[in-house]
Amino acid sequence: MGSCVAQQMKDYGASVSICDRREEAAKETAQRLGATWMPMSTGCADSDVVVVCVPMNSLVQTCLEVSGKMKKDSMLIEISSVKSHISDVLSKALPEHISYVSLHPLFGPEITSLKGQNIVAVRTRSHECTGAVASFLRSKGAEVTILDAKDHDYAMAVFQALHHFLLLSLARAIGTLLPERLMKRELVTNSLRSTLELEVSMLRNLPTIIEVQRTNPFSEEVRRRLINEAQTMLEEDPDVLNQKLVEAAEKISTLL
Repeated sequence: MGSCVAQQMKDYGASVSICDRREEAAKETAQRLGATWMPMSTGCADSDVVVVCVPMNSLVQTCLEVSGKMKKDSMLIEISSVKSHISDVLSKALPEHISYVSLHPLFGPEITSLKGQNIVAVRTRSHECTGAVASFLRSKGAEVTILDAKDHDYAMAVFQALHHFLLLSLARAIGTLLPERLMKRELVTNSLRSTLELEVSMLRNLPTIIEVQRTNPFSEEVRRRLINEAQTMLEEDPDVLNQKLVEAAEKISTLL
């Protein structure tokens, strides 16, 4: 995602520097993107905006580390999938002389444009800067929603963590239920093939998927409610089930 953000900002005319503790990785990425490589201390001190894209378990520590190197009136933007703990801590702990913006792009690093892409901006202490960043992203065609951290995490528990959990459950069920003699691509429906392609892509990024399941404070709750819903469907009167599914279809159609 760091490379994705760097490429997008470079395409929009920003002067981009790549910083990483792994010097060779940073230099390789900078060369590939046509950007500049800088040591973290220099890059953070010279930049008007610092975007932090690191694993969530080291995000707070990294933000605090780089913020100490940033100049007055600069902006720190962190990108993460879970916000409650992160945005609360950073809003209090970051130096007052820098602004703080918290974003969650709802897409992967394969995009080539922000047009039509969904992004959540989480409310922090820097209200004006959050609004300015949201306006900039909207000017590039992105759909930006501003939420409180708690609302963001609950929505993502349903839209992201629960979706991933369903896909992980399906992968495990297929591997468990299907005998080897029937494990044939010739038996896969077109609709399932699309799902399986998503499954494979997700399983290649399993550590991140598991981290979201573990760190989102609402993830366990919605997983258990899903299991309860499935059990209810097994036992429910068919006519009642049909009516509830019709109602559900009307609701989810508004998301498309």
